[in-house]
Amino acid sequence: MENDQPELVAEPIHGQTTEQAQLAEAFEATVATFNEGHVIRLADLLPFEWDQVCFFGMGATSAYINETIGIEWLTESDVVEEDRQLFVLIQGDQVVQKLVFSPGYVYVPTVLETRMGVCVTRSAAVMTARTFTSGGRPRVSLRLDLAE
Repeated sequence: MENDQPELVAEPIHGQTTEQAQLAEAFEATVATFNEGHVIRLADLLPFEWDQVCFFGMGATSAYINETIGIEWLTESDVVEEDRQLFVLIQGDQVVQKLVFSPGYVYVPTVLETRMGVCVTRSAAVMTARTFTSGGRPRVSLRLDLAE
């Protein structure tokens, strides 16, 4: 008998199904092809239904995440670890996807300054590619510029 449960790669906040991990890998691979200054709508990279995306940085607790997104989603007492960033994609009043990335991959000024999180609408989720070198290798990150 086949198991219909998604395969988990890790645990609570950072646990992703195989499908989620593959989506994150495909997202990173696409972003890696961008040149400095390339502007991308996040909706073009994540073409499923969602109306809001929330970005959380290192140290964000499950209670803070639930409060910020306005949904009792996480039940575990956990934090976004020092080596992770979390995207939570929401449609209406439901979390439809989560993606976990290495820190600094997506530069969201408010997240980095507060070490917590910020949410934007689908139409406001526009990012600009930034190129840099790390460990002798060329890298690309995305910057979300928030209106003051």
